[in-house]
Amino acid sequence: MAESTWRAAPLADRLESAGVLAAVSDSLPGNEVTRKTGDYWRWKHVNTPFGRSTGTVALSDADEEVVGVRSFMRWVLSDPTPGAGGGTLRAVRAVDAVTNDAWRGKGIFKRLTLAAIEDVERDGVDLIFNTPNQNSAPGNLKMGWQCVGAVPLFIRPVRPLRMALRVLRRKSAPAPTWSASEFKGLPLWRDVPDLDAVLALVRSHEAARAATGLRTPRTAEYLAWRYGAHPQAEYRVYLHREAGRLVGAAVLRANVRLGLKEMVLTEIWADGADSARLKQVVQGVCAATDCDHVMAHFAAGSVELAAIRRCFFLPVRQQKMRLFARGLGKPLPADVFSMTGWDLSLGDLELF
Repeated sequence: MAESTWRAAPLADRLESAGVLAAVSDSLPGNEVTRKTGDYWRWKHVNTPFGRSTGTVALSDADEEVVGVRSFMRWVLSDPTPGAGGGTLRAVRAVDAVTNDAWRGKGIFKRLTLAAIEDVERDGVDLIFNTPNQNSAPGNLKMGWQCVGAVPLFIRPVRPLRMALRVLRRKSAPAPTWSASEFKGLPLWRDVPDLDAVLALVRSHEAARAATGLRTPRTAEYLAWRYGAHPQAEYRVYLHREAGRLVGAAVLRANVRLGLKEMVLTEIWADGADSARLKQVVQGVCAATDCDHVMAHFAAGSVELAAIRRCFFLPVRQQKMRLFARGLGKPLPADVFSMTGWDLSLGDLELF
């Protein structure tokens, strides 16, 4: 094996091939919602509203076996700073990076990444961003990425006594599970009875809120893909009405963390981004399921963060999820390498 050689090839030519999927699933099996099945791979890299993913693969010269993969998901970010690159930025997310165990030490990760960067730069992409794990973060830094910062998470204990008991017993007790009956009638995104009303609410919220940085446009196509089409994660929708009129909504996902029933709050919206209604939405979310706690992330200075802080969400000390970014030689917002330059939610960041 020491004398074996390989060559780089475009990922686009093999994006849906069995060889690429096998290489990724062997090295990055994922968990129950990120298992590298064919359906998950197509959702993530083929059927997105931003276009098919790009990147490079490493092929052994002997038999064309896929021995390495570096994939970049295409993305779009809106920039709220007129006159300084304002408008829309074309971005990619550096996601799956794998090298076959027998081929490590041959520079595959670095060469594939640099080749993929050259391709997206020629294609007119403005920015690369990602949340790398601890294994790939050092390599990203060596190739020009900068660490924007740790993504601040916020937690709201809902049943603190039960949380404490479960933490104490988690080594001896089976992990809790979720059932549909525990969601108190909350529909899945794809089953929302009046989706047009929800989308109108989203448009009202997004138009009225003060943008605080780079943000994924919440289009109908994006939301349908992100929350309705994921093949393994179920996203439910909490609807808040006043006098029968829809005035608020939230998107939720059940999770289990450290033996606790966690509810991940990925999005919250209110008509006109009204802060009082947003607070009511968050309060409704905390009562809408049989969860132990609710976890969320919203950007500093955003109306969403203000709402969850008023509902007694507390900051969580963590350094595992860190946002990285790399420019491609084009003018970018001045604060793109600071967390203050990003306006994201957990919906933008989780499960990729």
